[in-house]
Amino acid sequence: MNRKFGIIINPVAGRGKPLRLLSKIKQITDKSDDQFDYFKTEYAGNAGQIVSRIYSKYDAIVAFGGDGTANEVIKGVLDNGGEVPVGIIPEGTGNDLARSLEISSNLAKAIKTLTNFDVQKIDIGKINDNIFVNGVGIGYDGYANINTKKRKFLKGKLSYHFTVISSLFSWKSIEFEIKIDEKKLSPGKTFLLAIGNGKACGGGLQLNPKAIVNDGLLDICRINDVSKFKVIRNLPSLKNGTVGEIDVVDVYRGKKILIKSNQKLPIHYDGEIYTNDTKKMELSIIPQAINIIGNWKT
Repeated sequence: MNRKFGIIINPVAGRGKPLRLLSKIKQITDKSDDQFDYFKTEYAGNAGQIVSRIYSKYDAIVAFGGDGTANEVIKGVLDNGGEVPVGIIPEGTGNDLARSLEISSNLAKAIKTLTNFDVQKIDIGKINDNIFVNGVGIGYDGYANINTKKRKFLKGKLSYHFTVISSLFSWKSIEFEIKIDEKKLSPGKTFLLAIGNGKACGGGLQLNPKAIVNDGLLDICRINDVSKFKVIRNLPSLKNGTVGEIDVVDVYRGKKILIKSNQKLPIHYDGEIYTNDTKKMELSIIPQAINIIGNWKT
């Protein structure tokens, strides 16, 4: 069966990499029996508008960019009924959602995933009035992400890794209240709170390695107040999925999370900066909310 794919390209994702790779990806898709049409975003928020325009014309709508691009495309699909499957060609800075869905960063393999058309439903998270698909970082994770966006002289993973280290020396843990499914956690300063629908964040850090994208739950990793040198010493644990074994780390699962603080919280969701000046937020899960093309098995 020949299918039609509408590919939405974010030309500024990954410091412009999708646009530079456009001719290469067309060489791959031109050899397919399936039809691939390309639509380039022109400004922030344009992906959702493109989705609305092409929603009923394609068998799947594909985000060609990073986690933020995928978030915007998925939101557009949800706004139009949520039935058309979403595919991902990962070419952003972090690509953490693609990791959770086991979608290769190799272009040919990513296209092969699309044409195999293995469609499954996954959960969607809500953060106040926004959605997230992969995860939310509050505290240090959000702070480092904000600093990454500011850096102009580094690109891709190098920018992520440099900022992860450099941001340590200016970040201080924050006191905030956390309640999970009406159960209040013990008080104390928090270095980082990572809330995951997917496993990875920060360009491959596995802060919620047991997260499953369609189990109807959010995984929560809380790193309590910790010295900078202990963070550096345990960086391998953040990469290999053993973060839960560190003594200053607590892990939880839940469906609803309430957070309050006396100061503004640095936050990212799916790699995008949460710009609202907020000291209070609610996060929740919407089970089986969107159809996704991927390779993961539960």
